[in-house]
Amino acid sequence: MYARGAKGNVKVKDVLAMHEPRVVATTPEKTVQEVADLLTREEVGAVMVRNWEGVIIGIFSERDVVHGLASDREKLLSMEVGEVMTTTVVSCGLEDDINDVIKMMTERHFRHVPVIEDRKIEGIISLRDLIEYRILQVPD
Repeated sequence: MYARGAKGNVKVKDVLAMHEPRVVATTPEKTVQEVADLLTREEVGAVMVRNWEGVIIGIFSERDVVHGLASDREKLLSMEVGEVMTTTVVSCGLEDDINDVIKMMTERHFRHVPVIEDRKIEGIISLRDLIEYRILQVPD
């Protein structure tokens, strides 16, 4: 059935192991247009926003674009990402149970969660990753 972690549960690290973990990041002064282009080019739904010291200060996702369009359509593309990004970043760890992460993402309406271990970002996990993992683990 499913691959199991040490305590018998599927862990975030198991899901991240499916692909080479990759974190796409930007800085808050980039324009929404520049970061929308980055999302498209990198084929991702969210990017981490870091300050010049490399500290994560936000996350910018497709959802932020939609919210920005609803609130200030005329200026959105020229606005800085720092003005429209999500500033409350909720993360998970490598040893977290994926059922807990799925529950959190569902309850809080997230589709992307950074994976942080020892203050270092290890990757970003998405609902798509979790679904793909489950599909690949179910026997035919």
